[in-house]
Amino acid sequence: MTAAPETSPRLQAAAEFYRGAFAWDVEIGERSLALVLTGGIAAFSVPFHTKNQHLFSARDAVPRGPLILTPGAPFRVHALVDASDFVIPDQDLPENVLFHRPLSKVLLPPTVGTRGAVRWLREPSPQERWLPLAAGVFSALSRPNRRNAAYRRRVWRDRNGLS
Repeated sequence: MTAAPETSPRLQAAAEFYRGAFAWDVEIGERSLALVLTGGIAAFSVPFHTKNQHLFSARDAVPRGPLILTPGAPFRVHALVDASDFVIPDQDLPENVLFHRPLSKVLLPPTVGTRGAVRWLREPSPQERWLPLAAGVFSALSRPNRRNAAYRRRVWRDRNGLS
């Protein structure tokens, strides 16, 4: 009989930090660390591209809060949100947007998978333990590239002498 592999001290230390600093429900796997979405925590995720059509690429357009980059095909960005009073059917979500409901799991750093390491794009802060409201993040994702559209209209008017 082979012995079960030991959990990495790095994963254990990270799990203790997340539990102590944020009171998150963290699950330690053989080679991974996952946040169990409980207590009103949920997450939105979108594909991550250099020229993403969603607002996670312009991180200032999404309300402040933790953002996690998860490797895969495609890489996805997860925004942790407070979904205490938020209900939405999947068919009402914008294209390529997933809503990870309570009891789902989201990988946390320092997990390293076959496609790469999970990492923070915007780390959570123990001083700012609040999460943005799911309704605000949903609203931002429902009107992607609004700023870019206004810029394109202004350039078109300038080129056509309509300023």
